[in-house]
Amino acid sequence: MDGRVIWACAENEPNLFWGLRAGGGNFGVMTRFGFRLHPLGSIFVSCWSYDPHDCDEVFAGFEKLSDAASRELTTNFSYHATNLVATACWSDPIEGTEKAVSPFGVLATPISGSFGSISCVDMQKWRDEAM
Repeated sequence: MDGRVIWACAENEPNLFWGLRAGGGNFGVMTRFGFRLHPLGSIFVSCWSYDPHDCDEVFAGFEKLSDAASRELTTNFSYHATNLVATACWSDPIEGTEKAVSPFGVLATPISGSFGSISCVDMQKWRDEAM
């Protein structure tokens, strides 16, 4: 551009705002970033471990479920030498939890699984020791 200071948001400079939110590269310098926080109580976290030999079945099912998931569901998948781990975090009222989360527990026959409620702060610290 021409060196002007521009305030980019969804209503003002929407294309630049899109680009700054991972729309592409090779442009812009950001020196300040403002964001809004939203209150979040406890979240429901489920974690399943699968045998690596079930990789194709688990990957395919995980991809399909994740693509169709609502914004309230955050998913994560990790591959290790001894297991595959699918994690689903539900951050909406408890009524929708089972319907949103349980399909991730039957991608194949799980080795193990865990379910529970946790605070958002504790969730952020969940893997600190491992990292």
